[in-house]
Amino acid sequence: MNDDRHADPQPAIQSELTITTTTGSGETRLVAVGYLDFASAEAFHAAVLQAFDAGARAVTADVAGIAFSDSSGLAALIRAHKTAARLGRRFGIADPGDRLTRIFAMTALDQVLHIIRTPPTGRAGAADG
Repeated sequence: MNDDRHADPQPAIQSELTITTTTGSGETRLVAVGYLDFASAEAFHAAVLQAFDAGARAVTADVAGIAFSDSSGLAALIRAHKTAARLGRRFGIADPGDRLTRIFAMTALDQVLHIIRTPPTGRAGAADG
């Protein structure tokens, strides 16, 4: 009989998400690269809160580099949107790529979230994902 109850515990799930922050003129841009999922959603929201706490009137999440997002990632985007609204600030999503754009359309989040469909300057020719 194989009893796995005493086996070594599995390591904590780690998600690869890198967030680079640039700030200027009361606006903060968060460039997210990697996976926006269960394991990284809180880190993403913490970066949004930090930007607002630092005085940003607007936060834009550049998600062109998001390779995967699950329901927790979508919830993190909704949470950021609601946080901004509660604070009287703005939250936008830039360059979502084909996958996230389809998900936003299927879930009607494209009717709720502020999605910036035109790639920012310097992003022309960026891979759509």
